[in-house]
Amino acid sequence: MAAQSSPLFESLFNAIRLRLLFHGHVIGPRVWSAPSGHPMNRLYFFLRGRATVFEGERAYPLRPGNVYLFPLNRPYRFEGTGAFAKWFFDFRAEVFPGWDLFEQTPTGLSVPLAARSETRKFLGRLSGENVEDLVEATGLLWQILSRFLRIGPADFRERTLLAARYAPLRAVVEGRSFGEIVLGRVAAGMGLSLSQLSKRFKADTGLTLERYVAHEFMERAKIQLLLTDRSVREISGALGFSSEFYFSRFFKRHSGHSPRTYRRLHPWAFAPTALPNGASARPAATGSLKVGAAQRGG
Repeated sequence: MAAQSSPLFESLFNAIRLRLLFHGHVIGPRVWSAPSGHPMNRLYFFLRGRATVFEGERAYPLRPGNVYLFPLNRPYRFEGTGAFAKWFFDFRAEVFPGWDLFEQTPTGLSVPLAARSETRKFLGRLSGENVEDLVEATGLLWQILSRFLRIGPADFRERTLLAARYAPLRAVVEGRSFGEIVLGRVAAGMGLSLSQLSKRFKADTGLTLERYVAHEFMERAKIQLLLTDRSVREISGALGFSSEFYFSRFFKRHSGHSPRTYRRLHPWAFAPTALPNGASARPAATGSLKVGAAQRGG
């Protein structure tokens, strides 16, 4: 009997990148805003009390018993009054270079939890100290995200297959610093000339190779600016730019703001101070679900 397989499942399993970047527990009252757009998806487990998220003229009341997803790159304002408690998770879920699973989601979404025990199970595993608990927490998080995918508008099949096609390119861009990327060598490794790769990539994605590389490094830079206390010079060096001046020019060309201005526009960015009212949060290493020391966020 011949073995059966699912090429689409295999492509998706190998292509998707779930990166938990920041998470924490917050007790209100509290106000939080991302006026120029939050570069990560935000997930709220609302535990008790009342709060509201505003997106322009639209208001989303947050109530216990639900999980809320607010897609990346939207301007939001969170207002919680009185006593409330929530967990929040900032994450990216990319299945194709520069393309997040939720970026085509036009508005905030909510799904009910089956029971409070579902929340307790997830948060209990999240706080675990062994690999088994953290792997289970990751699986439970994916189960919750899958509910949002079912009510979202995107069709992932085509981009999932493209992700497999351009896996060698993605591996180089994700694994090397800015100055180390030589697109001609990437093309040769895929059995193509640079011209052939450029034309195929543009036809398949609508992006030039240069724009794709710039997008990836802009996302890395934004996360470093918002979730660490590194100086602009340190971030420039970590990303592989030849100088802070060149990095700042690159960043302003693609965002409209200098790195320092971008950081100032987001007052919720990382700072080495504790949250008020017993709240705790922390930047999370890629793929990590470990809860730890208090930092700023929420």
